[in-house]
Amino acid sequence: MHTTTNYISRSGGEVRPVPADTALLAATACSFMYCCLWPGRRFGAAVETAARQQIQRLLWGQSDPYQAYLAFCQRVMLSRQAMRRQGQDHIPVRPGRWLNATNAAGYEASLPAFLFLQESRKRVPLYRAELKALAQAILEMAEEPSAPLFREWVQWFGQRRAVGELFLFTMCAAMQAYKTGGHD
Repeated sequence: MHTTTNYISRSGGEVRPVPADTALLAATACSFMYCCLWPGRRFGAAVETAARQQIQRLLWGQSDPYQAYLAFCQRVMLSRQAMRRQGQDHIPVRPGRWLNATNAAGYEASLPAFLFLQESRKRVPLYRAELKALAQAILEMAEEPSAPLFREWVQWFGQRRAVGELFLFTMCAAMQAYKTGGHD
């Protein structure tokens, strides 16, 4: 499923495995973020490029960019759920501001919920498994899009009655298939 390659880390000399294409992880995470937090909203290409670069730096700085990708996407979903509980249909700030580490109401605000999620999974390993599965499904569709894979994931979410995640999966898969994003 996920290939790795070795590279020499930027911090000096140490060789560690990373997914073969960190750029794909960042682009997929960025597209997912737009689907979840700014559905139907459009930004300029420069805004999307800046957001994708912020995400790529975030992933690049981790020892395992794939695991960082999964964590990022789950935190986006947790942010979406918080946004929806507040009656909002999108995040009221631009992506770059939301991603900024100094914005306590942005991406950083999802950390406590994500830590709770991780602690809960220590006790119940499949606790809210659909959040992690959604991130995996979106990446698989980005890597090797196909109708059989799409149907497999639709069935997986359907069997678990994960209606919200199924909706997001189909929306993100359509965005990937038609190369649309949060820009014109």
